[in-house]
Formats: sequence, C-alpha cells, structure tokens
Amino acid sequence: MKGIFIDPFNKTIKEVILTENYKDIQVMLDCLNFDVVGVAGLSGIKEIKESEDLFIDGKGLDKSPTRYFKWGDRVFAGKGLILAHTITGQIIDTSVKIETIEDTIEFLSEGYIKNTIYLI
Repeated sequence: MKGIFIDPFNKTIKEVILTENYKDIQVMLDCLNFDVVGVAGLSGIKEIKESEDLFIDGKGLDKSPTRYFKWGDRVFAGKGLILAHTITGQIIDTSVKIETIEDTIEFLSEGYIKNTIYLI
C-alpha cells in the first residue's frame, strides 16, 4: 500500500510503501496502538476524499519527548500515516498527493505545550 508518512521528530513528509499487515503500521508509527482519524474536511482541502484516514500513534501524548504537527485546525502528537479505506474497511493506497500534504502540514516547535492540543 502507498501511504504518506508524517514525522514531526525529523520534520519530514515522505511517501512509503507498506504491506497489508497492520504490524507495518505499528512499526512505521513506532507504537503498539494507533488511532484512526477521518481527514476529509479536516484541512478544508477538496483533494482529500472521505475515504482518506490519518493513522496516528495512540499514545503520542504520553511519549517523552514528543513532537506535534498541525493540519488544518487540529494538532496531533507523534508520527502520522495517511492511508485510505474501501467501503468495506479494507486499507488501501492513499490518493492524496504528497505536495498537498506538504503544503498543509505545519510542524510545531519543540516547546509546544501539549495541554493546548485538540482531542480526537
């Protein structure tokens, strides 16, 4: 599967290829548990469809140190991975172009205060 990996620790965004195994997502995000957030309308970008999801470290707030990124009006802790899903819930390639993500993600400074984070 083709995804887009967001790493606020290294302040990088890159395309990645994963197998259809959930363990690949865990390894990529460096976590055992992850949350899935629908991102359609999140950033107000027409190119993002209802089937696009952001996989995010479920314990991102608990890690020390942690880093944050902002997308639209939402702030996320830890690493993120954009993939898509079918109507039956199967995870598939994202259709979002990496340029769209690069233009809309903001990496927050190292001293960002976590109690201002928006909850999922």
